[in-house]
Amino acid sequence: MATLIKEEEGILYNEYFHENPLIWSLTPSDTDCLRYGEDGLRILHTKQYVTYMLQEPESRGYNQGKECYCLIMHLDHTPITEEDIAGLIVMSDTNNYAEFQTYLATSPSTIGNNGENVNAGYDLGAHYVSYRFDDEEDESHEGGSSSSDEETVVNPSTGFVDTVYKILKVIKYDNAIGYTYQFFASSDGFNWIEVGNFDTTRRNSIGFFLYGTKDARTLQRGRFIIHEFALYKNRYITINGINILQEFEIFDRRLNRTILRSDDTLHGQLMVSHHGNRVQIDTTHMVLPLTDAWIRIYTKGHYSDTVAQFDMDNLTFGGDIFTISYDIQLRIDNEIVPNGEPYDLGTLFTDTFRKNIVIYNNEDIDLANITVSITAFSEYYNGEEVVQLAFYKENMEYQSVPPYTYKQSLMIPKLEARTGVELVMKLSDVPKQEFYSVANKYRFKLIIE
Repeated sequence: MATLIKEEEGILYNEYFHENPLIWSLTPSDTDCLRYGEDGLRILHTKQYVTYMLQEPESRGYNQGKECYCLIMHLDHTPITEEDIAGLIVMSDTNNYAEFQTYLATSPSTIGNNGENVNAGYDLGAHYVSYRFDDEEDESHEGGSSSSDEETVVNPSTGFVDTVYKILKVIKYDNAIGYTYQFFASSDGFNWIEVGNFDTTRRNSIGFFLYGTKDARTLQRGRFIIHEFALYKNRYITINGINILQEFEIFDRRLNRTILRSDDTLHGQLMVSHHGNRVQIDTTHMVLPLTDAWIRIYTKGHYSDTVAQFDMDNLTFGGDIFTISYDIQLRIDNEIVPNGEPYDLGTLFTDTFRKNIVIYNNEDIDLANITVSITAFSEYYNGEEVVQLAFYKENMEYQSVPPYTYKQSLMIPKLEARTGVELVMKLSDVPKQEFYSVANKYRFKLIIE
C-alpha cells in the first residue's frame, strides 16, 4: 500500500511566543512592553519607538532561485489613530532598515476600530514599505518610493485603502551584489498583494516594530499581537510520486477548506509545476503553515476517481519534500528481493553476466514513468565494471548476443496494476588479474522511483 513520507523538513524556526524565547532582543532594552501568552506576543504601546529583533539565518541559496529563506507572520493590529503604526522590520542598524507596515491608506479614508473611525490621512501614492539606508558614499536616503535606483524598487500601494493586513510574508533572495527582499501582505491568507521590495548588501536582523505615541487612547487600548512567526527554507513544497496522468488537491483541516487543486480550479496553473513524477507547489500566494492537511490524488479529468489520499503532516512549510512510496517489488528468479537488503547473485566466472529481473507493481492502481537505475558502489580489485539495464525481449535468448539496448537508467512509461515488467541486467567487468572468479565481492544498488 502506498505511503507518504516526508523526506526533508523546510522549517528553520517557528515561534508562537507562549513564553520568552530568549534569543530575541528588545530595543530599548529597559522598556516594559512585552507580554507572552497562549495568544502569542503582545507588544504594548509606549511613548517610545520599540523593536523586537532576531538575527536572520546565515544559510544562503536553499535550492530554488537562490532563495535564502522565507518568513511569514500572523498578527492582529487594529489601529487606534493614523499614527498607530506597526509591522515587520528588516534592519542592519538604525541607519539601514526597511519597515513593512500592517496598513497604509492611499488617500484620506477611515478604518473601523471598535465602532470608531480612524482617519488615515496619508498622501495619495504613499507606500507600505518605508526605508532608510546609507550608500557607499555615506549619503543618506529615506522614503517609500522607487526614486533611488541604486538600492530599492518599491511597488505603489494602490488598493490598500481601508485594509489592515493580518498576514505578512517576506522572501529573501541572493542577487549579484547582495540580497533582495520581497514583501507580501494578505488580510485573509488567500488573496495576496506584493507591496514592495528592496535590495541591500548587508546582512540584517528581522523582527517587529511599534511606533511610540502620546495619544492616551492608543496607550490604553492599542492592540498589536503576533500570533505566529516562522522562517522556512524556500517557497516550494515538493511532492515526488504524482505522475502526469494524475491531479491532486490539498485540504487544510484548520481552515476547513481546500487550499489548492492542481487542475486549475483553484489557482493550480499559477502555483503548480509538474515535471515527470515530481510536483512543485509555489506557496508565494498561500497561507502557511498548512495545518493537519491531507492530499488527495485523482485521475486527470475524473475528479471523483480517487487514486490515493494521505495525511501530510501536522505543519507543512515551504521547503518540505514529500515522496509517495508505492509498493513496487523487485523479483529475481520469481523470488522477492526485500527492499534495502543484499541479494546474492552467485559467483561470476565470466567477464559478462546477465540476469533477468522483474519490476512488479503490487498496487491496485496503474503507475506511470517509473525510473529504474543501477548505482555501483564497490569494486573488485579495482577492476573496471559496468552495470546496465535493458527491456527484456521474448524469443531472443537463443541468440548468443541478444540485440538489447543497455542503459544506466530505464523509464517504464506505464506499469499496470498487479503486473510486472521484465528487464535484463548486464554486468561487464574488465579484471586486472589473469584469473577471473568473483564471489561476494561485487555489490550494487538498484534504485526504483
